Amino acid sequence: MATGKALVLGDDTRSFLAIVRSLGRRGITLHAAPINFYSVALRSRFIKKIHALHPPFDSGAEWVSSLEELVRKENYDLVIPCSDRMLLPLHHNRHRFVGLTRLAIPATDHTDILFDKLRTRELAASLGINLAHSIRPNQSFDAAEVFTRLGAPVVVKPRCSVRATVLQRQEQVRIVATPEELGAAIAGREPSGYFFEAFFPGTGLGLSVLADRGVILQSFQHHRVHQAPRGGSSAYRVSAPIHGDLFAACRKVISHLNYTGVAMFEFRRDSATGNWVLLEVNARPWGSMPLPVALGVDFPFAWYQLLTTSERVPQQSYRAGIYGRNLELDIDFAAKHLPELGNWRQRVVFLARWFLAFHRVLIGREKIDTFAADDSASAIAECRAIASGLIQRGWEWIPGHRKVRRTLACIKLRRAVATAVRAGKTPSIVFVCYGNICRSAFAERSLAKAMEPLANRVLVSSAGTYPIAGRSSPREAIQTASHYSIDLTSHQSQCINDQILDAATVLIVFDRFNLEMLKIHALKRRCPIIRLGSLICAGNRGGDIHDPYGGGPAMFEHTFALIEQGVTALRARIYDIFLTKFPT
Repeated sequence: MATGKALVLGDDTRSFLAIVRSLGRRGITLHAAPINFYSVALRSRFIKKIHALHPPFDSGAEWVSSLEELVRKENYDLVIPCSDRMLLPLHHNRHRFVGLTRLAIPATDHTDILFDKLRTRELAASLGINLAHSIRPNQSFDAAEVFTRLGAPVVVKPRCSVRATVLQRQEQVRIVATPEELGAAIAGREPSGYFFEAFFPGTGLGLSVLADRGVILQSFQHHRVHQAPRGGSSAYRVSAPIHGDLFAACRKVISHLNYTGVAMFEFRRDSATGNWVLLEVNARPWGSMPLPVALGVDFPFAWYQLLTTSERVPQQSYRAGIYGRNLELDIDFAAKHLPELGNWRQRVVFLARWFLAFHRVLIGREKIDTFAADDSASAIAECRAIASGLIQRGWEWIPGHRKVRRTLACIKLRRAVATAVRAGKTPSIVFVCYGNICRSAFAERSLAKAMEPLANRVLVSSAGTYPIAGRSSPREAIQTASHYSIDLTSHQSQCINDQILDAATVLIVFDRFNLEMLKIHALKRRCPIIRLGSLICAGNRGGDIHDPYGGGPAMFEHTFALIEQGVTALRARIYDIFLTKFPT
């Protein structure tokens, strides 16, 4: 058993949960600082304390300050970020933690290279590593010429998945089939922020390593399974023997950089020809980490020991042919893949094979990421969430379900408001989303404006389930709200609490996640919870109005337009109640 104390930054059921379980089983005291405080991964028994920090937004200045304060208070031996969004602000502010703790991040120059896909590519090219052909765009590039030179489809790669100045926005790799799709994919983007790459057909492979000063100490290889024609999914994977040529490519990069830390090298290999290319390098904890940890290649603990004690844990052997599955992501993959199949026979065959693959769990040849005999709470919570989602999807297949959903929502609203008025109370409508800086803030101001004639008879407010108050709305929300003559510049978020819940007549939420989280807060209360999208009959499958936080102006415009529709319907229902039941 080891000793020590670590802070893990994150909350996902893959790298974060794998690290927490690995270090927790070794006796290391673990704290967590998540973004999503309702993640099932936080149910792990190995987490001793959960801290609420300002969310990493824009450059992450407030987040870094709150993290520094926490580190000074708790005296951690190691701080481990599990995502780019948390690693990059640490990278740019590492001087603030010198003498306070160790940071599990690459050296400064290594981060600058490996978190820029173009610079990683240039390094690999200089070392003679196989790469797909690429083109760097300029201001006057021709989309048709790109397809002429690279063929179809074309991969549009952002240089950085997350930019250090806009941490809340995740840039995605896009695979496009036509010049028109290419034009749409890069619209409004600076040519310096992306490049084009030829699509290399084949199977996705990952070779994970832990290195110390240019020497690889641990290595593990996996192959992706259930791979779509234009891209793979790490939701389902299988362990494989180390491929000599791929390992040599990794060793070239690690040795040249004199690299220390963990990294996962992503390759694609054509099984027919044996040819392969390097796609990118993830120099941080990666999503497929639960599989090597389950098979004894304990990257998190070996990494912890290396950084805190300089001990080199010897290479651990592992069994090939063992599968790893992220259950929630793999169900999502199956649901999205089914419509891509040509006919019902293909769909039946795919589903049969997909279900039959679960027999590997029974014979010991498959590990499910969240399932662990000594830490079951996360798996139980995940299964409940999956079951709830499947029931909801099934409900959406019923003809006329939207009209039924709207009717039920209206009945709930009418009954709750009427009951409050009869009891001599002023009805209180409370909008609740996650952060209370975008959707619920806009909805509150919009409904309050629409309800001015009934201002003394109906109260309107908003709150968030995120446990930090006093946050302002982002620039995109303020700008988009101004199109509707609504001013969010002075808005300050507030957290949902017992006082708000006790006073609420109706709680209005925006998506399934809000609904589930609010059920936890309002568990012992009978206050009805209604999704705003339920009041809209068309153009809003599932009744969800998704969070635009981190998206661009177009996403905010779409979201706020849906909220306006919902608010208009809500206003009409409330007015109808007062005009017909309680006229002045």
